Amino acid sequence: MVLADDAVLGWSWLFPPYRWHLTATAVQPTTLVVFDAYRLRGEMSDNPELGYQLMRRFAALMFDRLHAIRVQLTNESPGGRLPAGR
Repeated sequence: MVLADDAVLGWSWLFPPYRWHLTATAVQPTTLVVFDAYRLRGEMSDNPELGYQLMRRFAALMFDRLHAIRVQLTNESPGGRLPAGR
């Protein structure tokens, strides 16, 4: 999978046991933003509005990624319709 320039990689930091399950390799020079997940989870706990906004955005990201996988696995068109004859 090739990610867009502004893509987010990884959300395992949000859910126990907070372990990374996948790997990624940059095939060209890449700039990353890395944050302290432990501290951010604490901030989300202390500030429910921040927690809600981050979870809302990550839920949308997860939905988009899972939909893309579904399209690949079922040969479904990106608009959500199965090809004719299926």
